[in-house]
Amino acid sequence: MIIMPEYLEQLGPDEKLDPSKILGLEEYADWDKERVTADGRAKRALGIAMQSGGVDGDHHKAWVIDQMVRALTGSPVAYFRNNSAVGEPIIVAGLGESDEYRKFVNEHNDGEHGHDTYSWDEGIAP
Repeated sequence: MIIMPEYLEQLGPDEKLDPSKILGLEEYADWDKERVTADGRAKRALGIAMQSGGVDGDHHKAWVIDQMVRALTGSPVAYFRNNSAVGEPIIVAGLGESDEYRKFVNEHNDGEHGHDTYSWDEGIAP
């Protein structure tokens, strides 16, 4: 399933979630413990590369790179509502944004013409 970023809406911390209805949740079961160590972050990034790195399409490869950067910067698990689904929206687990991730993206975008000289491509999930 391809999930277009414009259809994803990050859920607030107060929204009640039924864990049995969250796609991909099992992939992040130990992430809160892993993300605080360099080894845990590297392991997650390499896992993302192994699982999704061979997918075709530049937009999907950009997503893989973005997810690896989010893992390497210790981004927390976040939950997203996929509003593109027919019927009841689908809730998807993924990596959100850490302060370190936002700093990385801001530094990437800085250039000779100011803060938005370049843009960071979050890609599209395969």
